[in-house]
Amino acid sequence: MSRVGATQTVALGAILAGWFVAAGQHSSSDVWPWLALCLAGLGLSLMTNAMALFTLRRRIIRRFPALTLTSAAAPDRAGGEPVSGDGMTLFHRPDCILVTGKNVEAHRGDGRQPCGMCRP
Repeated sequence: MSRVGATQTVALGAILAGWFVAAGQHSSSDVWPWLALCLAGLGLSLMTNAMALFTLRRRIIRRFPALTLTSAAAPDRAGGEPVSGDGMTLFHRPDCILVTGKNVEAHRGDGRQPCGMCRP
């Protein structure tokens, strides 16, 4: 991110230098090169912001699964059939976050209701 800051500083310097030098010109034909410098600085700033935005977006997307609760779910247990365990009043999908890390087994159909989170 320090490169983004350095590039933005250069872009701002180009914009300000072009602006102040162009403001001191008496003829309109002398303004065009400085206007081009301002526009080049603006283009550099826009490209830097776009690259930073897409780079950060990629990093967030890459890290997002590690930050969500669903990624912490255990691998598919009991062959994809609903699961439940001792003392549980509901049955769940094997990947439900409410049974992650718990000792569960295949649901035997003993009158338990489905979980409201996963509705198997």
